[in-house]
Amino acid sequence: MCPGPGEAVAPGVVLLIGGVATAVMGVALIVLVLRMLLAQAVARDVEATAMQAEVGAVI
Repeated sequence: MCPGPGEAVAPGVVLLIGGVATAVMGVALIVLVLRMLLAQAVARDVEATAMQAEVGAVI
C-alpha cells in the first residue's frame, strides 16, 4: 500500500500530514506558554503573600 522509492505520493496525504504536524506544534506552543504563565502567577502569589506578612508585621 505504501508507495515505494520514486513513486508519487498524493498531495492530499502530504497536506494531511503537514496539517497534523502543524496542529501538534501549535498545541505544544500553547502548553508551553500556559506553563510559563502559571509559573509566573505562582511566583507573584508567593511574593504577594510575603508582602502581606511584611505589612502585617509593621501594622
